[in-house]
Amino acid sequence: MLGWLIVVSGPDQGQAFEIEGRAPFLIGRGAATATQLADRSVSRTHCRIDFERGILRLIDLDSKGGTFVNGQRITQHELREGDTIRVGGTELCFQRDPAEIATTPGRSDRTSVRPAQDEPES
Repeated sequence: MLGWLIVVSGPDQGQAFEIEGRAPFLIGRGAATATQLADRSVSRTHCRIDFERGILRLIDLDSKGGTFVNGQRITQHELREGDTIRVGGTELCFQRDPAEIATTPGRSDRTSVRPAQDEPES
């Protein structure tokens, strides 16, 4: 496990997505992404996270609305603990430690953690 993306605002608020070692980790609303966000202002395949040489790199995939980290539009960005990513009307917070999920602002007790997996749940 390389970290978590926690949705802190937007239609999927409270969801958490585990970033595993599989590359690339696609973010968007399309069925081929690890997140499948409900936000209609997010591109089907909006951006991706690559893992190379111990670094997680967020890369915009020429999305219509752009990808923002900590308020700045990016084409590429090395992810750091606590970075806030905005795609469309959705904000996600990057956390390396799963213990941080419970204390992330915007999370409520009713929220669920949905790991991003290719395998169906049993």
